[in-house]
Amino acid sequence: MGTINWIGYQVDEVIARKVDAAADSAGIPRNVLRAVVLSESGGNPLAIGDHDIGGSVGLLQLYRGPNGGGGQGAGYTVAYLQDPDNNLAIGVPYIARAWRETAGISPMRERVARTYALSGHPNDLPAGKPYVEIITKKWEELEGIDPTPERTVTVAGVSLDPGRMEEQARRGIAYVREHPGTAAAIAGGALLVLIL
Repeated sequence: MGTINWIGYQVDEVIARKVDAAADSAGIPRNVLRAVVLSESGGNPLAIGDHDIGGSVGLLQLYRGPNGGGGQGAGYTVAYLQDPDNNLAIGVPYIARAWRETAGISPMRERVARTYALSGHPNDLPAGKPYVEIITKKWEELEGIDPTPERTVTVAGVSLDPGRMEEQARRGIAYVREHPGTAAAIAGGALLVLIL
């Protein structure tokens, strides 16, 4: 078996299939679970976090708490949590529950952030906190979303600056008034001038 490239992370093909199967069976979008796995462990099922003596373990970095007690990984050995099937079986239900609880939240980026926080990181809300930003940025990359908003929009070959739409709309209406035989429509914040 080889590896699969998830936004620059080389994830073992068997692990990638297990993550996707877990997402599918739990009703979580694959890229949401992939973003969590990449952020938590980089796709490495043997990863051990350095929070404390117990640490966080495996693909989803299930927290064992001090001396093995206190988190989603409490009561399990490190070796048990490093098994990807066990790790996903324990952690994915928390993510699935949070995904269902966030149904209807828009935009999707906010839903992803809240899902992550509600699945075991309640102190990481609101969105904008560093770790939530890591998860949402990875999700955006997996989705192919450019997180940097465009400064200009091009409509019919004309560049419009979203920050100046109102001014540009006034100028467009003035143009229509000065040039009989044209019509203007404003939809979704964009001005379209039609020559009739």
